[in-house]
Parts: sequence; structure tokens; C-alpha cells
Amino acid sequence: MSNVTSNHTTHRELVASRLANGIWIYAGAILLLIGTVGNSLVLAVVVRSNLRKLTTSLYLIVLAVVDTAILYNGLMRYWIKEITGTDIRMASVSSCKVQTFFAYFLVQFEAWILVCVAFERMIAVFHPHRAKVIFTKRFAAIQITFTGLVLMVINLHFFWTHTLMHGSCLLSDTKFTYFADNIWKWLDFVLSSLGPFVLMVSFNVAIISRLIYLKYAKNRTTDVVSKRLNTMTAILITISFVFFLTTAPISFFSRRERHREEAAESDEEWAIISIVAYVNNAINFILYCLSGPCFRRELAKMLKIEKYLSKIHPVENNDTGNEGR
Repeated sequence: MSNVTSNHTTHRELVASRLANGIWIYAGAILLLIGTVGNSLVLAVVVRSNLRKLTTSLYLIVLAVVDTAILYNGLMRYWIKEITGTDIRMASVSSCKVQTFFAYFLVQFEAWILVCVAFERMIAVFHPHRAKVIFTKRFAAIQITFTGLVLMVINLHFFWTHTLMHGSCLLSDTKFTYFADNIWKWLDFVLSSLGPFVLMVSFNVAIISRLIYLKYAKNRTTDVVSKRLNTMTAILITISFVFFLTTAPISFFSRRERHREEAAESDEEWAIISIVAYVNNAINFILYCLSGPCFRRELAKMLKIEKYLSKIHPVENNDTGNEGR
């Protein structure tokens, strides 16, 4: 009986391992391709089009760069590992520290850039004239730089708490165990998921509530309200909710499964929720196209397909809404 149970367990682990391997190789390759092309197009559209005049465009540029960096630092690591059997994190002591540092820092940085742009859009909806004075490109650059520096300092501990031992990137000393298990995992959860989500939801609810108020309480027409809900605001609301839906599962799993990630039975689950998280970094270009008519127009101009887009969405050519603030 024990042999039958053992064989069943072995078969189950083998199936889970093969499924995880397939997910990393094929889904990973697709996301890397989509993310690379999509984020490159985002940069090209924002830098070359009228969108570059907007303060929010600086945030979009940073997000495209960070999303690409996350894909290549994180997803590419797993893809190479499944293809070659080599884990770049374990290549040397330096790669252990640097790759782990960026794995956490980049995810947190992306989350707080979204918080910054959400706050800016909220102020723009409530106080459009004041926002034009306060939220300049210089202010955005300072805000992005300050956010990045603070998060870098918070994550610097990886350079002394982690090292390469016995072929694995592990805590360099047992004295860091309490910090890793009881402080850092909660701090990272707040910085990378819970905190940004709560703030983004709050700002987005405020934005939507304000727009509804302008429509009904002030007796504004639907067209006017639609124009106020411009490209950047629509994009923000979309990517904010997609961000939480794709990143929340891995945040919960990482806390619950901290000591089980090496187990064969968790390979399949870890691969699925990780790929879902990387979807967030790969599809922002698609979200911009779906939620931003101005972004679609600028993309069509760049690709010289305006006439085809006008046949599909003829209304967009007459959209004269304020694309700034």
C-alpha cells in the first residue's frame, strides 16, 4: 500500500513539475515578447507624440522602463533556468545580492509610481487649475527620484542579509532570520501590494465620485464629464485595478508559502501565480490602447494607420477633450 501511495505521489510531483516547466518556458516566452514590444511602443508613442507634453507622460515612461526591467530581471531568470538549468541568481555572490535586490525594489517602485500618478490625477480632477501649477514635469521628476531613493534604501539590506551558500541564495547569518520572517515579509507586503492598492483605490474612488458629482449635482452633460475623464485618468483607473488583480495572489502566496517554494507540489502553483503577476508588466501597452483614445490616435499616427483607425472608431477623430489637466 505504501508503494502505491509513493508511486502516486511521485507521479503527481512529476506532472506538477512538467506543467510548471511548460508554463515558465512557453507562457514566459510569450510574455517576454509581448512586454518587450509593448513597452517599447509605449516609449515610442509617449516620446514622439503630443503626449510627451503631459506631466503624466513622465510617469508612463518610467513605468514602461520598470515593467521591462521586471520582466528581464525576474521572468527571464525563470525562463533561462528552465531552458538551461542555470539560475542567474546563483551564478555568484554578487548576482545573488543584486538580482534579489532588484526583484523586490522594482516591484515596489512600480507600485508607488502608480500611487504617485493616481494622486496627481485626483488633484487634477478636483483642482485642475491648481494642479497645472503644482504638478510640473520638474515636480514629477523630483517625486520619482525621491520615491526611488527611499525604496532603494529600504531594500539595501539584501546586500548584507543575503549571500550565496551551498549553491543557494540564502540569509548570510541566522541573526537575520527574525527580521526576514517577522518584519521584512510584512514590510514588503505593505510596500509592494497592500499599501499601494489601498491608496490607489482611495484615489480612484475619489476621482469617480467627483466625476459623478459633476455630472448630476452640477447638471453637467455626459460629453463634458467624458472629456474630464481623459486619456490619462482612464488609463490610470484601468492599470490600477489590473495591478492589484495580478499582483495580490503572489503577495499572499509568498507570505503563506515562504518555506515551501522548493517543494515539488508547490511548483505548479508558484508558476501560475508568478506568470499572472508578470502579466501585469507585459500588458500595460494593451491597457493603454483599450482605455486611452488619445494614445490609440498617437499610436496610429506613428504607425501611419490613422485612416484604418478612423474607419473602426470614427468618433475618436472628433474627441476634443482636454488631454492634459
